[in-house]
Amino acid sequence: MKLYDTMHRLLILSVAVGCLGLNGCVGTSWFKRGAPDAVVTSDSASASSPEKSSAAAAKKSRPKPSSSELSRSSSAASQSKSADSKEAKSQFAQQFSRARGFEAEKKYEQARSIYEQLIVQYPERYESYHRLAVVADQQRRHREAEALYAEALRLEPMSGSLLGDLGYCYFLQGKLTKAESALAKAVAIEPAEIRHRNNLGLVYGHQGKNEEALENFRRGGSEADAQYNLAFVLASQDKGEEAKSCFHAALMADPAHEKSHTALASFERYERTPEELRDEFTGSVDGRWVPYVEGAGDGSQVVQASATSHSQALRAQARDMMSSRSTTTR
Repeated sequence: MKLYDTMHRLLILSVAVGCLGLNGCVGTSWFKRGAPDAVVTSDSASASSPEKSSAAAAKKSRPKPSSSELSRSSSAASQSKSADSKEAKSQFAQQFSRARGFEAEKKYEQARSIYEQLIVQYPERYESYHRLAVVADQQRRHREAEALYAEALRLEPMSGSLLGDLGYCYFLQGKLTKAESALAKAVAIEPAEIRHRNNLGLVYGHQGKNEEALENFRRGGSEADAQYNLAFVLASQDKGEEAKSCFHAALMADPAHEKSHTALASFERYERTPEELRDEFTGSVDGRWVPYVEGAGDGSQVVQASATSHSQALRAQARDMMSSRSTTTR
């Protein structure tokens, strides 16, 4: 009987221990006391969470990337960055070209809108500041143009084109000393650029430095072209006889110089019918010849319009002809 009781107790005890192993233990202090110190290791954590166990094992078994793999990864990142850069350049080029098209069509407000957007989107590109400054000059917003040229030159300080256009901006305001300085720098950077030479010649001509003007005009073209350009500077100053002398000098240098023939014919026509030319040339202008005065700065020399109808017509004629010349086109 005792043997039966003993076996019965052992059977109950073994069943209880089996159930404890299958179901785990919640709040059994005795189990903790019988176990080692409760330090969580990667093995114990893995045993309690199959998902964490597999992730940890994968992390543990993952080999470190080799130098070649790291190089390939870096190369892929560079290619992605380069692709983004190419796309940005392409987008900039498309919009910039569109704005230049509006400029060519004299649609300055449309061009202005695009250049302003490009400045916001690509503040590091000097080209947008440059072209917006040219548009501002065309709209007679010369102070705004000066500020834009300054910003463009901050980004691209050794640009002959920028300095040349800044010099022309000063010229349009009658700031001849500043114009001379900027254009002389442009010539030093780009000595072969005809436009800089001719615009510097214009400045010298309006300063009364006719020999210096001729020297620069000659470097920008033939002797006939140089005399022709100086003739228009003199005409703009109401020096009609001196202007005609230059046209004759141009024809002596080149008897087939068509522009000089045309200009002389226009002057003779003016002398025959001054009223006709006055109506033709002064109807759409304000009677002032370049430079247009927005505000005189230090060292400015302003060319004022004469009150006589003869002077207004002659200057208007010279202004119209000069503005059609490609040598001052920007």
